[in-house]
Amino acid sequence: MRILLGLLLLCASCASPGPPEYEVEGECREGRPHGRYVARGPGGDRVEGRFCDGVRCGVFTFYSGPDLKLAEFPYRGRLPEGTVQVWYLPYMAPKSPHRRKFKGAYGRGKPHGESRTWWPTGEVRSAFVYRHGELSGGSAWSAEGKELEWSEAIALADRDGATRARLFQALGSIVTANPPDCEER
Repeated sequence: MRILLGLLLLCASCASPGPPEYEVEGECREGRPHGRYVARGPGGDRVEGRFCDGVRCGVFTFYSGPDLKLAEFPYRGRLPEGTVQVWYLPYMAPKSPHRRKFKGAYGRGKPHGESRTWWPTGEVRSAFVYRHGELSGGSAWSAEGKELEWSEAIALADRDGATRARLFQALGSIVTANPPDCEER
């Protein structure tokens, strides 16, 4: 099983020794990461992004294998800022041509704006609006297409938010644990 797949499954009860070692290509300036960043891991997994003066900037893209995109996180510092996207792995969504799982706007590391999720079939699962991390409206649907009661929709939004927070942590830890070697020689 690929490393990123394991991270995406996010086994909360499993003890994990941490992310594996990645081979890193990164640009540096004045002893700090600055510029292009590529980390290659086991099985062709990789992460691509950019650093600006030692902090993440722009979009970090996470792949399972050589070309299967799993997630895109736009960063400003260590916080998501912009449109975050996550895709299902093909075997998890065999009937969905786009495999999209989540797409949502973030500001200063918190949901801010529209957020959507999809079932593995490709049908819309939820459509919510957030303001500065607080849920302000929206709807959610069962796998059969039935609109959920508001209390059920809120519970779904809370579970999804907790899962996304673990995902951000797990994927971000790959970058944190595998920085470019910027020691001045």
